[in-house]
Amino acid sequence: MEMTSYHIGLRDHFDVFDAVRRAHLRDPYPAWTAVEVAGLRRVGAVVEIRVVAALD
Repeated sequence: MEMTSYHIGLRDHFDVFDAVRRAHLRDPYPAWTAVEVAGLRRVGAVVEIRVVAALD
């Protein structure tokens, strides 16, 4: 499993985002990359998440 999150203002909300992520995912956590971006497609959005997973 792999997760990539794209953030506007990553430093402003990283701790909150990480707490929510840990509340919903369990060990072993997926590989995760957080990327600061200048903008997202949806007006007003501050985060976009891409997840790739396999079903057993």
